[in-house]
Amino acid sequence: MSVPLDSGDNAWVLISGCLVMLMTPGVGFFYGGM
Repeated sequence: MSVPLDSGDNAWVLISGCLVMLMTPGVGFFYGGM
């Protein structure tokens, strides 16, 4: 694992993290409203 991180990998990790952080409360509200 001595390969430096590409900007694409960095962006993908950031976007995935943001989507998970946004979806977690959304799923909670969705199941809470059912």
